[in-house]
Amino acid sequence: MATALRFLLGLVLAVATHTLALHVNEHSPQLLDPFVVLVIYQALRINPIPSAMVGSVVGLTQDAFTGGLFGLHGFANTLVAYAVSAIRQRFLIQQPLQVAVLAALGGAFQLTTLASLQFSLIDSAEIPHPGFAFVKMMVTGLLTMGVYLAANRFFAWERRRREKRSRRLRLGTPS
Repeated sequence: MATALRFLLGLVLAVATHTLALHVNEHSPQLLDPFVVLVIYQALRINPIPSAMVGSVVGLTQDAFTGGLFGLHGFANTLVAYAVSAIRQRFLIQQPLQVAVLAALGGAFQLTTLASLQFSLIDSAEIPHPGFAFVKMMVTGLLTMGVYLAANRFFAWERRRREKRSRRLRLGTPS
């Protein structure tokens, strides 16, 4: 239950970040995709099948907020979530640099999937500029690494707080 609440909070934060970034600069989606950051972060924490479901929900939410052809991000984010989670199961991914590289590759995979889907479904599809694609990939990697580190610190702090509280409660009771 707590995992679902954390996911919903992350989805609300991704929507808020996307909306705020659009108000600051209308071209911000070319450089920043908080939805794929959420997908990759969740994929680093859970198994492939639930990750794919998370990717679908986040992608369809992204499609609802960004306009365009409905289902493109849903499909792409589903593939990204499944792939990142499967890679995480096969390899030990714990270090911040490993997380950043995997997230950057996940972002590149999403961009490639979106571009191939757009070319196969839309007549007037445009190729994203390679410079913007590279920057978006790097931003995705660094931002995911930052979220991963911040969440790990928060969870460690919460675990220490709970242990300290339980020790205090045990001290006050007779044995």
